[in-house]
Formats: sequence, C-alpha cells, structure tokens
Amino acid sequence: MRPADASARSEDTDAVAAPAPSSSDARVCGDCTACCRVMAVTALGKSAGEPCRHQQGGGCGVYARRPEACREFHCLWLRDDRGVFDASHRPDRLGLVLGDRDDGTGARTAVAAREVRPGAAEEPAAAEVIAFLRQFVPVQVVPARTPAASAACTLTIEGRAA
Repeated sequence: MRPADASARSEDTDAVAAPAPSSSDARVCGDCTACCRVMAVTALGKSAGEPCRHQQGGGCGVYARRPEACREFHCLWLRDDRGVFDASHRPDRLGLVLGDRDDGTGARTAVAAREVRPGAAEEPAAAEVIAFLRQFVPVQVVPARTPAASAACTLTIEGRAA
C-alpha cells in the first residue's frame, strides 16, 4: 500500500474484501509460509505459532493434498486484485497475516492481523497497513503466538480464522 494509493482508495470499502482473483495475474504464495506458522490447523493437529511439519524450503511439501482448511484460506494480500498491497506487504515480509474474521455466518466483521514475529504490528510498515485498514473495518491485532498460547487462531474447515 503506497500512501498516495491509500488516499485514492479511501472511498473504496471493497478494497479490503476483494475476492480471490481468477485471472492469470493472480498472486501466489511463492515461498511465503507465514500462515503455515501463525494459524492452527485442526486437521493436522497443529497449534498456532508452531511451524507446520509439512513446511519445506520454499513452501508446502503436501501442497497438492493439503487439508481443506489450508486450501480454502486466502490472506488479504493474496486476494488483493486492486493493487492496494505491494510485494513488500506479502505476509512474510510485512510480518502480518491479514485475514477476515467473521461472526460464524460468513459475514466479515473484522480483519485479524496475526503477527508472524513478536512486535511486527508495531513496525512502521505494518502500523501503516493497520491504520489504513481501520478506515474501513475493525482490525484485531493477534500477537505472535507460541504453541502453548494457540487457542484463538484455528483454521476451520471453511478456511476462515476462528
């Protein structure tokens, strides 16, 4: 997100909730595995903050047969087809995994900003993104977790953060 873009998009409330792009220009995770660390995945018995046992060098070792919860989760950086976020805002670089929080009905009620590393939300670029998003929707910052403090970050079967 470039500051000039932020002001140009201040009226565009859909910028935060853009659907996953379907064109050939769609973003891909690449070697980013930030969500693989911050999210708990019940199907794998994986706690939030714990590296996934399937993480390998540049991605997921079971990508083609990953659990449905992993398959369905798309962070806001991946879903940004309007250019709000740039390459520096990819979760592993920004230090935040941004995802929808909903009320169980599928309605987005907030954005969860899950820290990839302790203190990431306080870093200037991350703080700017959080302030930008708060113009449109509540943002809940979820501190970096250790496996012992993982209960609040579980991927459900629908790929939503619970």
